[in-house]
Amino acid sequence: MSSVIHFQNVSHKFKNHTILNDVTLQIKDTEKVSIIGPAACGKSVLIKIACGLIVPDQGTVSLFDTPLNQCSETELTDLRKDIGMLFQSGALFDFMSTADNVAFPLRQQAILSEDIIAKKVSERLDAVGLGSSSALPISALSGGMQRRVGIARAGIALPKLVIYDEPSAGLDPVTTSKIYDLLSNDQKEHLNTVIVISSDIESLQKFTDRMIMPYHGDIIYDGSSDKIFDCKNPIVHQFIRGETQGPL
Repeated sequence: MSSVIHFQNVSHKFKNHTILNDVTLQIKDTEKVSIIGPAACGKSVLIKIACGLIVPDQGTVSLFDTPLNQCSETELTDLRKDIGMLFQSGALFDFMSTADNVAFPLRQQAILSEDIIAKKVSERLDAVGLGSSSALPISALSGGMQRRVGIARAGIALPKLVIYDEPSAGLDPVTTSKIYDLLSNDQKEHLNTVIVISSDIESLQKFTDRMIMPYHGDIIYDGSSDKIFDCKNPIVHQFIRGETQGPL
């Protein structure tokens, strides 16, 4: 399998705080990977560096086998067209309707007719349980509904890489199960690479094959989702079990 993301000896600091320390890792084509860890452990920074949104202090980063340090801004923009993203903040357009938010990536491609776009948007909104909300403004939706709009938008253009930042935040258990079923079906159908940032360990074990946990600059777990409960690292042990006593 080809490499979708490749970090080679990547280090990065914010002021005197080490976020990544000589990290080397690869995420390959069609992998389903989760990134876990406590707040401010480096999860989002890892993704932003991978997408070329942050330039690391040291090391090299490749996206779709293209070294980012050799790319112009135009070339970076072109690379990012193959990425679908659910932002933690939602990042929806308040001035657009629900349907127009979901349609946005397809209209940016300027390939499909409006009739086909409307059909795809309708199917996508039905899949996240928002078929009756297509005409509503974003401001009329609850936080959980907005998150589902973001999920619908992230995958609609069939990107090579989809990144979901906290896809189940604010969702009830039943809706969470439906969302992960949708993500799983999407990945099986389109064979794209999926990265999920979340602390929902139970759902991640069902959906992703591999878990990565950064902490204080290092990757302290990178292995099978099925075997993470066998990990002897006390930080990993405490985090995945939600225990109050421990090094965290």
